[in-house]
Amino acid sequence: MKFSAIASILLATALIGCRPPAPRETTFTAGNATAHIAVGDGAADLLSTALSPTRRIFNNTWTAFDPDNRSGEIGKVNRMAGEYRLHISFDTFRALDLADYYGKLTGGAYDFTIAPLRDLWGFGSAPAHETPTDEEIAATRDLVGPDHFQLSEQGAISILTAGTRIAPGDLPYAYGTDLAILELRRRELGPALITWGNFTRALCAPGEKFSCRVPLPNPLATNSSLGTLDLAPDAALAIANLYAESVTLNGKRFGGILDPHTGRPAHGTLLVAVRAPTCTMAHVLAQALIVTGIEQGAALFENFPDCEALIIPDGAPLELWATPGFAEHLQLASTVNATLKEWNVSRPHPEQTNSAE
Repeated sequence: MKFSAIASILLATALIGCRPPAPRETTFTAGNATAHIAVGDGAADLLSTALSPTRRIFNNTWTAFDPDNRSGEIGKVNRMAGEYRLHISFDTFRALDLADYYGKLTGGAYDFTIAPLRDLWGFGSAPAHETPTDEEIAATRDLVGPDHFQLSEQGAISILTAGTRIAPGDLPYAYGTDLAILELRRRELGPALITWGNFTRALCAPGEKFSCRVPLPNPLATNSSLGTLDLAPDAALAIANLYAESVTLNGKRFGGILDPHTGRPAHGTLLVAVRAPTCTMAHVLAQALIVTGIEQGAALFENFPDCEALIIPDGAPLELWATPGFAEHLQLASTVNATLKEWNVSRPHPEQTNSAE
């Protein structure tokens, strides 16, 4: 072989060796939230291959659920309240069906028909100027609850009461994250870790060398974290923060998570993190635990045996209460000035679990 040919081969090999590694993570915007996707050391184009369906799923889910989008499915459902039955896509129907089912397991502490109450308290399009009266709250509560809508087996939804409307809240982010992971699993793309808004879900095999640790926000210090939580191999995480939205009425600050039972903003619990099999399940339980708090919320795990949680009361000093299953996956930051306390919750008896299976 001629010297020039050998030199060319050596030069090409050197250039290949000097190429930067393929990107393994990226951040983008979908809906009103930031999304992030990280992948492992698979094929060189794994990130771009996984990013395309993830971005498409997020955009489609947000388009369908955005209540301000008049051409979106939830926008149409709300406009036709009390008048028509509307056929909706399988994914929108499935998300509402799951949220309704899990909501009933919380005893109604989670309810996606709270849009009228959100408007009353100034969390909708128009701000409120003073605290609602008891009479206003009672009248508005009459428009809220699962009895005011019907999901049919044919994939249709009916809002039965004029004035009742759906407030999707974070449901599209939770369900969209689940859909994205399911699509990557179907395509055998992984390992991967996907975050959208307050929701993260992992896709990796047991023992795989891929970090599934995600930071937990510190509700008292936005620029720091409480630590990290391991989601390996295939767990999901939902974060619910009482003051992610807030209004101040008559000099008092109210958080944006409402109690469907009282018609008033929840209080007493600052933040909840739930580790669960899916983001949708974790979302519903996290929201419900903000409403119920530590004492009443402990009983909810009878209906959510596969979930673990961290709950932080609204007060000082900072208190962290975690179920044992959550604590074993949690690594607290050394800078956090708080002690992790064991939260003893109710679990179904083994014979109940076996009979259900």
